[in-house]
Amino acid sequence: MLLKIKIAFCLLSVSILFSCGDSLKKEINVAIRKDKVLDNSECKKIKDYISNNPKKYSELFEGKDLNESKYYDFISNYIKSEIRDGDGVKIECSSQIINPHVNIYIENSGSMDGYVNGNTQYKASLSDLLVQLRGVYDPNKIDPFFINSAIYKSEIKDVKNFISELNPKNKNYKIGNTSTSELNETLKLILSKTDDKSISLFFSDFIYSLDKNQNTISGLGIGKSLTKDAFLQRLNKTDFSTLILKFESDFDGFYYSSHNKPSYYKGQRPFYIWILGNPKLINDFISKIKINELQGFQNSYFISNTSENNIQYSIIQSNNDIGTYKISREKGESLQLDNVKSDNGKFKFTVAVDYNKLPDANFGLDANNYKVIGDFKILDIKVINQTILNDNFKPTVVKKIKESTATHLITLESTKPNFDKELSLQLTNQIPKWVFATNTNSDDNVATIQGKTFGFKYLIEGVNEAYSLKNNNQNNQLINLKFTLNR
Repeated sequence: MLLKIKIAFCLLSVSILFSCGDSLKKEINVAIRKDKVLDNSECKKIKDYISNNPKKYSELFEGKDLNESKYYDFISNYIKSEIRDGDGVKIECSSQIINPHVNIYIENSGSMDGYVNGNTQYKASLSDLLVQLRGVYDPNKIDPFFINSAIYKSEIKDVKNFISELNPKNKNYKIGNTSTSELNETLKLILSKTDDKSISLFFSDFIYSLDKNQNTISGLGIGKSLTKDAFLQRLNKTDFSTLILKFESDFDGFYYSSHNKPSYYKGQRPFYIWILGNPKLINDFISKIKINELQGFQNSYFISNTSENNIQYSIIQSNNDIGTYKISREKGESLQLDNVKSDNGKFKFTVAVDYNKLPDANFGLDANNYKVIGDFKILDIKVINQTILNDNFKPTVVKKIKESTATHLITLESTKPNFDKELSLQLTNQIPKWVFATNTNSDDNVATIQGKTFGFKYLIEGVNEAYSLKNNNQNNQLINLKFTLNR
């Protein structure tokens, strides 16, 4: 009798354990049963369930609080690994992102005075950015700081009054030790202040300072190593994204060379805004802030140690296709083409991609920024417009494209008659060409380096190499488009 009771108790315990372990799967299956979509309200229910079971999901908590970033990563991975056909589930939890603290760091050392002397594009872009930030984030969580060798908070919240304070002669602007600013030390300060619940915006000219007697190339190499170290330290804590924006502005003041030699200059000079933070917060920022519309904007470089997996893409039939195929209705991790047949050993098809989530869609226009895994090459990449649609597609296809959110067309062509069935098109984190065009290794004569920044490529290489080391010395994928070609 006692043995039967023990056996019954064990079976009951196993049953309870199984049902508890299966509860999350049941919650998710109920949520996605109708439409294979986990929408915002359903995400909230799942989050509430996990929040009510902190012991079971302790790895997702920091103290008593659920870590939002870890939660969303966990849900995404759980659905793919534990839910049947999980790869076909669309997860729409991004708008559940916490309302972050937005910290704006404005370098106010002497080298920046020329950007705030008068009504410059620098001031205009900062002003517009502040207005946009206040429109999409909690104004009470937006804090401006001045930074040189230390950080100083500004108590002025009103945008108009704050911009008017940006003047080399104003004591509220020239706060702290403005005679010096060491770039890598400043970066370390900002990186240490940027946690998973905040976004940091850093305004600077991003010029390395060298010792007077230091060899230029060796000095830049040392600076690059220190930049790499600063970012590695931050990447070793949690996932992290960096968005680098290049602008051009009027400049009227003293330019301080890399060896701290001042010379008066009036004209155009580049400056930069670096946006730093948790990948989900940065992706949310990119979706809300119209970066390309800020005055003086020229280029961007986005680098992260996580991939964007929610890019929408589809195969569309073009008048210029080579070969024939049928688009499979099966859903999965990759788009599937069936009954693929080449024409004289060639096969060509077109993909429509939604690049609205890229901070600068021009990055997606350069074929050199892609890695093609498979027996194909990129023939061309185009921004969708009415002329291209009319010239290359039938009216029914044009209608389909216009009803979608697609922004770009990518044409792929086979490089072998007997090409592999698996094809992957990856947009990578490699350094864009504009970075190298911006770099100069000599800034003794500022009049000859318009549009250029001393040591800039070394600075960006330092950041890039930190991410590469974190990603096992591989270019991390920003986007990965997958295809299966069945003959």
